[in-house]
Amino acid sequence: MGSLLTYSGVTTKVKAMRSRLLTDEDYRELASFKSVPECAAFLRRHEGYADLLDAAGDMPLHRNDLENLLTYSLYRDYYKIYKFCDMKLRKFLGIYFIRYEVALLKTCLRAIFGHKDLFFDPSLLMEFFSRHSFLDMEALSKVSTIQELKDCLKDTPYSAVFARLDPSQAKLLDYENQLDLYCYKQLWMGLQKYTRKGEQKLISASFGSSMDLMNIQWIYRSKKYYRLAGPVIYSILIPVKYKLKPEQIKKLVDAESMEEFSAVLKTTPYAIVEGEFKERGMTLEDSSRAIEDKLHLAAGRKDPYSIATIISYLYFKGEEIRKLVTAIEGVRYGLDSNTIYRYIMNLKGTGGTVS
Repeated sequence: MGSLLTYSGVTTKVKAMRSRLLTDEDYRELASFKSVPECAAFLRRHEGYADLLDAAGDMPLHRNDLENLLTYSLYRDYYKIYKFCDMKLRKFLGIYFIRYEVALLKTCLRAIFGHKDLFFDPSLLMEFFSRHSFLDMEALSKVSTIQELKDCLKDTPYSAVFARLDPSQAKLLDYENQLDLYCYKQLWMGLQKYTRKGEQKLISASFGSSMDLMNIQWIYRSKKYYRLAGPVIYSILIPVKYKLKPEQIKKLVDAESMEEFSAVLKTTPYAIVEGEFKERGMTLEDSSRAIEDKLHLAAGRKDPYSIATIISYLYFKGEEIRKLVTAIEGVRYGLDSNTIYRYIMNLKGTGGTVS
């Protein structure tokens, strides 16, 4: 009864929000467009985005404008849910917001390492980050070097995260890795502290598997692209293990070839990556995302009156934004509709498969 009372309001709210997520038919229509303005017009007609784009007025919306508004819609949905939660749930969601901080910092890092301008609108993000974060949106929007970024992060937890790295040696992967390590550790501790035992078991299936899959990806990339030594690989892995056993991790790290890595992966609970998904030509990243999709969907359905329904919705809303950005990029570059659709739905890998 306690969980029913705690979650009845927020579950009803999430159910209504979920009904406005895009369908497969919507993605097929998006993939058929020939210009970014057509994509914007489609979103203006869609229940989930109409009010947001109408508020932007009649001015033409370019790719960067659309991406900013789409990101804003994710934070807006987060806050809608947050307002329906009790204090304990709000504390966990406060920790969950770290995911969005990390995503923003990765955007800054990629712009710095790619020597590109940042295109996020601080005025759109200020409304939410001022409530849930110590990050200075205005200052972040102007950074162009690692030192400027570090200066912006002074007096935040991320200052210590970046302090572990030597700026003269560290690459983009190193910074992103440290951010992911921090994020997953905080989420895992928050899960243990602010959720009921029954919820912990349910959410652990998605969070725990996500951490396992992230470790598998890091080992794979470290060996295939960077030729890192075992001790270095261990130093970048998330210390929390779920279904992956220590001896399985050791064998993956010690594999002397990618063929041996694949053979070891087949002996783990994530063997499907080397089976069904590999046969479909999916990359390791796409395979991991497909597994996470299934886990979040199952968790949200198994106990709708739990925090799982919130986490599941936020996950799929984030995936929807990713798919929309992918569609807009594909349309902008003039890809054919079938190719765009396959990229949206992870039916065609964008990199090498596990081999």
